[in-house]
Amino acid sequence: MDFFYFLVTGSEIYSETDTLSALKDYFTVDGGFATAFWTALAIAGGFAVLYYIFCRCSFAWARLGTWVATLIVAGAASFFATAYETGSFDNDGKLISYVQNVYDEAKEDASAEEQEELTATEDDVVTAIDRNVFASSPVNRLCWTNLVLTLIFFYIFSIIINGASGAGSNIPHRGLFTHQSR
Repeated sequence: MDFFYFLVTGSEIYSETDTLSALKDYFTVDGGFATAFWTALAIAGGFAVLYYIFCRCSFAWARLGTWVATLIVAGAASFFATAYETGSFDNDGKLISYVQNVYDEAKEDASAEEQEELTATEDDVVTAIDRNVFASSPVNRLCWTNLVLTLIFFYIFSIIINGASGAGSNIPHRGLFTHQSR
C-alpha cells in the first residue's frame, strides 16, 4: 500500500519528525492505508454501478456530462470519507488520538528532559495532522491520493461494466465487454 500513498510516506512529518513512528504505525500496521484504499475502491465501484443502473433505466441519464458529474461526486465522496475516517474533521479524531496515545505511553517511562522533547514532537505531529485541506500534511495527502485513486478506479469500473447498460454502453467510450453492432 505504501506504493499508492507515496505522497504520504514522502512527507517530512511522516518520515523525519515523528520520532516514535506513530504515523507509520497507524498507516501501515493498523491499516490506515488499507482502509483508505478499500474506501476508494468501494466508493468508485458503488458510484459506477449506480451510474450504469440509472443509464439502464433512463436514456436521458446516459450522457458524458452526467458521467463526468458522477466521477466528480465519487471523488469528492472519497475525499470526505477518507478525511472522516482519519478524523480530520474532529479534533479528537482517530489519527490524532492514536498519535497522542503513542506519545503518552512513551512519556510515562521517560525522564523530564525526554518528556519535554516528546511533547514538542507530539505537538509538531498533531499540528501537522490538524492543518486545513490545502496544507501539506499526511492526512491531506492521503485524502487527495484517495481522490485520485477513486477517479482511476471509477474509470476502470466504467470500462468494465458499461456493456451491461444499453444506453450507457459507449460512455465514456466503448468498454471491454460492450457488444459491437454489425
